[in-house]
Amino acid sequence: MESIEDLPLVQQACAGDAAAKRELVARLAFIRARLHIRNRALGFPLSNSDLDDIEQDVFLRVFQSLSHFRGHSSLRTWVGRMCDFALIDMLRQLHRAARTDWVDSRDVSGSIDECQSERAALRGALESLAREGPNPDLRLVMLHARDGQSFESIAAEERTTPGAIKARYYRVLVRLRAQLEQH
Repeated sequence: MESIEDLPLVQQACAGDAAAKRELVARLAFIRARLHIRNRALGFPLSNSDLDDIEQDVFLRVFQSLSHFRGHSSLRTWVGRMCDFALIDMLRQLHRAARTDWVDSRDVSGSIDECQSERAALRGALESLAREGPNPDLRLVMLHARDGQSFESIAAEERTTPGAIKARYYRVLVRLRAQLEQH
């Protein structure tokens, strides 16, 4: 029962006992091995330098959180969970970095230009439809796409079924797409 010994040790270390702090440091020596084992189990996604950084972070977290240790589990279990969470945090950071590394500002500006030209073409197609005269289908697109009304609320307003409204809506979109291809 290591947790019986852990709580008094942690309390003594928190009180400033140098011998208790040395014993605590000795007990925390398993952190490096735990991180390496978890990394191996995950297929080695982290480098040794990443693992060293995590080890230091966990060590600091443990000493900063010692006063919160209540002895409900062993010190090893408590610190092990900190290791696991720190490892997960590092993997998330690397994953986020990998997702944003491919973004190039030139690519973004190009896609903005493309979006603006597509919007201009769509606006032209909508204006062309509007010039044809009053169009209940165009009104339907405006209610749903521009105003954000649901098919159900439009159907209630039109005294028809949501399925009929959806069918009309998608027919109009097909016509709009055809007009866009002409521009």
